[in-house]
Amino acid sequence: MSLTSLVSDPHSLVRLWMGQHFPDMRDALKDLRDSLPDMTGRTIAPPGRASTTVGVALDYRIRLYWEPGPLEGLVAWEGATMAAAAQAGRLLSEYRPDRDGEFLRWPKAESLAPAAFFAAFARFLERHPPAQRLLPAPEELRLARYCYVLGLYDEVFRIGYVWPKSYLARLPGEATAKEVLAVVPDERVRDIARLSWGCHEALHDYFTRPIVLNPNFAGSQYVEGADADLILDHRLVEIKTTVDARLDQNWVLQLLGYVLLDWDDEYAIDGLGVLFARQGALARWPLDRVLRAVGAGGMAQLPALRADFQRLLVPSRRRDQHPSG
Repeated sequence: MSLTSLVSDPHSLVRLWMGQHFPDMRDALKDLRDSLPDMTGRTIAPPGRASTTVGVALDYRIRLYWEPGPLEGLVAWEGATMAAAAQAGRLLSEYRPDRDGEFLRWPKAESLAPAAFFAAFARFLERHPPAQRLLPAPEELRLARYCYVLGLYDEVFRIGYVWPKSYLARLPGEATAKEVLAVVPDERVRDIARLSWGCHEALHDYFTRPIVLNPNFAGSQYVEGADADLILDHRLVEIKTTVDARLDQNWVLQLLGYVLLDWDDEYAIDGLGVLFARQGALARWPLDRVLRAVGAGGMAQLPALRADFQRLLVPSRRRDQHPSG
């Protein structure tokens, strides 16, 4: 199960473990809520029903405030490759990765919708570099449309195929980039752009600080490859697009779960945070304060907590701890 599911399930071993090791969570939650920034009257309401794809799309836009990196490194690229392979038919029998490189870069695949989309996206980024700045409104709206499609391809990777109700399912196999972008509802494009503008205000002081996007941890493989949203200047931050500007207990537990999965302290995480995207506000807390507040003893106890959490998740570690015979 995913870390999110394990944290949400009151009967899971992970949630029961957290209940034992974080006994003061209720009081800690009140303390953390009391220190949230004032978000009164700042909520950007979604058009109609909330969309999970908008949240994923916003994650991609926020990534682009830093360096976009190689497109081949995006989860959306992997999903687009899966979608293209499903559309390729007999082309696949001709494709050789060692000879032809990335499938979406292969000239014979360039007429497929996912390849056409990424080729157009690469040209857009070259003409309108989005790092550390808001683009002029027309280009920012265009970028929001690209990011929504990235969100759709991200979903393909997560579930393993194009969902029949996905906007992507409406496209012919050899759709042009223009046709791919046209499937995105205009109201979703405007919503992403508005959220992007608010997040720019909350994050712009950090654009030159160290950042890790979608970090994986040493223990991620034991919880379905869990990856967090970002580590910003050694502070682990979750991005939330909730309309209700609250602090949910499961969010705090999930952040603590990621910290515990960083068994080898690769990222030297020293703080936690939540980016309230619809309110354009960033809440931040020192990790030592959170650990003390939940009754876990502060940073000094973190190595022991990680070791115990590792024994919980890794069967071989439990056997080593309690040998038979």
